[in-house]
Amino acid sequence: GESIGRNRRSIALQTWAERCTFATAEVAYCAVPNSLPEGAGLQPAIASGTPDSIYRVNIVTGSTDLVAIPSDRSAISRLIVSGDGTVLYYTNAQTGQLSEIRLQ
Repeated sequence: GESIGRNRRSIALQTWAERCTFATAEVAYCAVPNSLPEGAGLQPAIASGTPDSIYRVNIVTGSTDLVAIPSDRSAISRLIVSGDGTVLYYTNAQTGQLSEIRLQ
């Protein structure tokens, strides 16, 4: 218990852990709302229709990079990285439609 939070890094993204997925032990992808209405931090449902951007997060350094802004201005409910790490799949929260983004 003495070391809890010792390796904690601030990533400066306002999102929730369940809106992220790991690609490797060092890299995660997160759906980040483009804006957050007041109170959304405590009640995520308030932001459920807010369009998201997708960021790559380096867990080791804490650095973040904007990867994509979905052209359909989707609110994203789920992210999954393909087994080979070349495609990021996401679900549109409003329609339930599965979409993909090619990763470099």
